[in-house]
Amino acid sequence: MSRPKKVYTNPERTCILPEFPHSQFEGYAVNYLQRNFWKVQKTYGEWEDAMSIAKWCYYDTRQRYGSRIKTPQHFMTLYKRCLQTWVVEDAGWATRTTKTEDTYMNSVPETTAPEATLSVILREASKELRDVLSIILRAPKEVLDLLKKDAKAGVDCFFSNAVNYCGISEEKAPELEAELRGLLQ
Repeated sequence: MSRPKKVYTNPERTCILPEFPHSQFEGYAVNYLQRNFWKVQKTYGEWEDAMSIAKWCYYDTRQRYGSRIKTPQHFMTLYKRCLQTWVVEDAGWATRTTKTEDTYMNSVPETTAPEATLSVILREASKELRDVLSIILRAPKEVLDLLKKDAKAGVDCFFSNAVNYCGISEEKAPELEAELRGLLQ
């Protein structure tokens, strides 16, 4: 039996890493970002910006760990982790920013109050209709409760009762209601 040959390897030997363009690392970045670009599109904006982040991740990983890498597979694993972490963190930032913007935008009051819009529309109304609506809008709660009790048949009776309360004849109530509906449409 022959003795096995002893293989001498240099433990300090490192692999030579290719440049980013046209390498398997760029291929991985393109594939990964095609699947996940929607998550960070608000943060990065353009595809080229996302690819420049992927390139930066490559060179940063290469600078940090390149001297200790033994195989390209080992480096690919580190690069994948770096790129995925970067995308996940930026996607989380985009989500938090969007939620904050939505919260802020929902808390900002409208610039035009509904009462202001209604008052502009009612400038075109007849004097009788303005009187009726002025009473409805400015009446104390007790008066409105009284009008509601009298109007057990529905909303139409409520408006008729408000017209009667203003001292306008009952025959004019449907005409004023039609005028109001026309103005609000």
